[in-house]
Amino acid sequence: MSLLSPTPAPYDPLDWVKRPFPERARMVCEAWAMQGYGTPPLIYVIHVLKIALYVGVWIAFCARSPQLGGVATIGRWWLNA
Repeated sequence: MSLLSPTPAPYDPLDWVKRPFPERARMVCEAWAMQGYGTPPLIYVIHVLKIALYVGVWIAFCARSPQLGGVATIGRWWLNA
C-alpha cells in the first residue's frame, strides 16, 4: 500500500450497487468498523507533522512578544490570555 493507493473495499462494488439500501449500508458500516475507511498510514504521519508545524509557529509567534519573554519562559506564558 502506498500513499496514493488506499485499502480497497472488502466487497465487490458492482454487486454492492445491485443490493437494497439497508444491506449496502450494513456492508459499508461493517467494512468501516473492521478496517477503517481505507486511509493509507502515511496520511497519519502527515497530520502529526502538520500539528507540530502549527504548534511550532504558535510558539515562534508568541516568543516574539515582548510581554511574554522568550521560549525559555514558556511555562509561565503558555496559558496567558
